[in-house]
Amino acid sequence: MGRADRGHKDSGLGLDIDYYHSSSPGVAAEEAEKIGLHLLKVLKNAKNEVSGENIAKEFGISRTAVWKQVQKLRKAGYDIEARPSRGYRLVSTPDQLTKEELEVSLPPEFFGHVFFCEKVSSTNDLAKQMAGSGKFDPVGLVVAEEQTGGRGRFRRVWTSPRGGIWMSLVVRPKISAGSASRVALLAAVAVAEAIISSTSLPARIKWPNDILVNEKKVCGILTEMAAEPGLVEYLVVGIGLNSNFEADRVEAHRTPVTTIQGELGRPIDRPKMISQIVVGLLNGLASLEKKEDQALIDRWRELSVTIGQDIQVQLAGRSIYGRAVDIDDDGSLMVELTSGERRTFTAGEVSFGDN
Repeated sequence: MGRADRGHKDSGLGLDIDYYHSSSPGVAAEEAEKIGLHLLKVLKNAKNEVSGENIAKEFGISRTAVWKQVQKLRKAGYDIEARPSRGYRLVSTPDQLTKEELEVSLPPEFFGHVFFCEKVSSTNDLAKQMAGSGKFDPVGLVVAEEQTGGRGRFRRVWTSPRGGIWMSLVVRPKISAGSASRVALLAAVAVAEAIISSTSLPARIKWPNDILVNEKKVCGILTEMAAEPGLVEYLVVGIGLNSNFEADRVEAHRTPVTTIQGELGRPIDRPKMISQIVVGLLNGLASLEKKEDQALIDRWRELSVTIGQDIQVQLAGRSIYGRAVDIDDDGSLMVELTSGERRTFTAGEVSFGDN
């Protein structure tokens, strides 16, 4: 960059980049925001201290500019330690969701494709509107700090207070409409694996779309689709994960509820958890497109708390009793009834035992 003019840019994180530029103000502002996000990403991904001199060289800015940027991050709530002759180290991050924080944590293809809002009626509804208008191609993510009209299956209200993960992922996989039902299975595996890997909590899957921890519901998944004849136009995968708040703030239906914070005893890094879920689901979709997702379906079976249980299926006002024996390739539940007959269910409310 030339050293013609000095400019400043304040992003949504409170990031202020002190830099020199010779391009137009609009271009310079965009460059400054990218530098600010990249600096935060470098600090978050580094295992050891990061040299201020190396950062300055990489960005083409002065060490003083780097120091000023670090000060801005500190003011935004980031705990950054500075060690003489060694550099900077990110000790902790604030529990906040912002577009910038999310873009730092997510894969590069999401830059410019994240929509964050403090409060929304439903992330799924907003994601469908944006996807239907041609936005979010090939991917996009809607995240809210709070939902006022969140919903689960059967249009049940899903309580969504501040501190949770309320998100809807838009994807446009090259799959047939008939294969779309498998996406819910892949999403459940992605969420369960993210919880297990980041917290070591025993996350398990309850058919069709719930994630349990210690037999209590911590997450629900709602997948919706727009399709052309035979092909998926786009899918919206809505995920509601009770994370950084206590369980008494959410309403239980038939299954007791819990939160990650309640089970773990501490809050989690929500942007990191979101990124783990998104990456896991994108990897699963890539396997589905290549018809190589059988291992993930088998993993769903391993994580299932439903298979092998005596269950009650409520469907169309009737209660059906039997034992869950498996799922088929489309994710439908296979049940051996008390009469010995086997039936397959594509939908229904499952409870354990004969209650």
